[in-house]
Amino acid sequence: MAGVGAGTGAMNSLLGKLAALLGDQYRLLKRIRKEVEFLQREIRRMQALLKTLADMHKLEELEKDWKCNVRELTYDIEDCIDRFMDRLGKGDARPGFVRKTVRRLKNLWERHGIATKIKDLKARVIEESQRRDRYKLDNYNPARPVEIDPRLPALYEEAKGLVAIDGPTKQVITWLMELKLEPKVVAIVGGGGLGKTTLAMEVYRKIGEDFQCRASVSVSRRLDLEKLLKDILSQIDEDEFSKCQLEGWEKEKLIRQMSTILKGKRRLVLPADIFGSMQALEEVSDIGDVDNALKFAKDLRCLRRLRKLSIFHDTTLGKATDGGHEKSCLELLVSSLSELGKYKLQYLHITGDIGVHLFRDPCCTFSHLQDLELTTVITEVPKGMASLTSIVTLDIKVRIFDEEGLYRLMGMPSLVHLQLKLSTPSRVGRKPTVGSNGFKLLKVFHYKTQDIEGTGIAFAPGAMPLLRRLHIHWTAKDVMSGHYDSIDLGIEHLSSLAHLQVETDCDAATLGEVEAVEGSVEKAVALHPNRHTLQVHIRREYEYYMYEDHKEREEMLNILG
Repeated sequence: MAGVGAGTGAMNSLLGKLAALLGDQYRLLKRIRKEVEFLQREIRRMQALLKTLADMHKLEELEKDWKCNVRELTYDIEDCIDRFMDRLGKGDARPGFVRKTVRRLKNLWERHGIATKIKDLKARVIEESQRRDRYKLDNYNPARPVEIDPRLPALYEEAKGLVAIDGPTKQVITWLMELKLEPKVVAIVGGGGLGKTTLAMEVYRKIGEDFQCRASVSVSRRLDLEKLLKDILSQIDEDEFSKCQLEGWEKEKLIRQMSTILKGKRRLVLPADIFGSMQALEEVSDIGDVDNALKFAKDLRCLRRLRKLSIFHDTTLGKATDGGHEKSCLELLVSSLSELGKYKLQYLHITGDIGVHLFRDPCCTFSHLQDLELTTVITEVPKGMASLTSIVTLDIKVRIFDEEGLYRLMGMPSLVHLQLKLSTPSRVGRKPTVGSNGFKLLKVFHYKTQDIEGTGIAFAPGAMPLLRRLHIHWTAKDVMSGHYDSIDLGIEHLSSLAHLQVETDCDAATLGEVEAVEGSVEKAVALHPNRHTLQVHIRREYEYYMYEDHKEREEMLNILG
């Protein structure tokens, strides 16, 4: 977010969660509430000083050290609060859930080591507050020399003597000149002194005339949005800029007028090398093509503040594949992700190929990881999955799912939301059965099968005691082909179930097969202890491709050869 540093942004998030904990929903015990209120007061005080420090373009070592410590402290407190809220089960649909479980709340606070952790964090908060007072940081305002933006020469000089600039220049121009209607952003990143600003200005000089509106602006570490907008306006419409100066337009009017001016026009805006450290990034999403896949895979490990990462193997490693470096690039990428797992990484979306290599070690360490999606199908559940003790949300697609694979998933103690897709062309033996020894906190289960015989899984008495929502998607023909076991899932054993949705794919199935599958669900609902309040939604897909009976299907198969 423009104008918000990594530290203050994290504090806003933390303060929101502390406020939620103090709300009526949680009804905290008096002692716990007192601890949370103390943290809230102190974090607010620290946030005010951080905002002041953010206004200073250059900080002394004393200020930098305090700011860094506070940022780390903020992340640690937020991690602790997240863990407590996950264990507590925020958002449970049962009326009066929290109000009726004061004893459980107390046990959670003590049993999971949260009380000890909060005590340690409180001591750190007090220590940083004392350092703040001792060093008089609130009154610290040393004289600052006037600094010259080191990028200015690059903004006004021709690109002379810069090695191999023609290739990158042509590539950036190609990206910018693609005939697409939606706005486009091309980022040029890298270490200082590599010629990023020079490259950007060379592109601007070569294609600037092809745009109806164009502007080149310099963005400093501390963003002044109104100044930036006026700078752009002065370059795209001098008359409107003069009017703006005379009438003293404020930010809102600037935005409205510039939107009117730019509507329907091709425009090019060049913000020259926005200051800020890549190492401070907290989120990197939907990574597409990268110019140097090996370098990207290696440098990723440096983003130790990263909390959210989504990366696609096919696009990111495409050029490494072309160059014959796919294996080494994958190994580097897995190594970097493993390194990030030791720090702040909480949200990770990757392909199955990367996931298989990343979680093959039974002792892999991702202590903060809470949300994991493997976007493509893998052969089986990796051994290392069982060691992911903080995972709350998991989305996984598996070809072969047996008892061992089930036990690995059941070994994830914090799992609340599971999306599991099974896809295998042949049966794997007796279907795995979920018992009472796992999935203790699971509340939402999306289950989909494709090209497997039978139901692929079953629920025993006592299974998934907190499950509230079950969403099933299966193919009637495949379910009914599982002659070696029952088509009953055991839905009646899910004691806390409140919402059931079943989608049946009718493609290539007979009417009798579809009705048998739906009948098994209706039978389970009739036996369910919550049958009078259970919300049930059963629907069919692709009924048009359903056969009346086996005879019609056989005739059609004979016609098709």
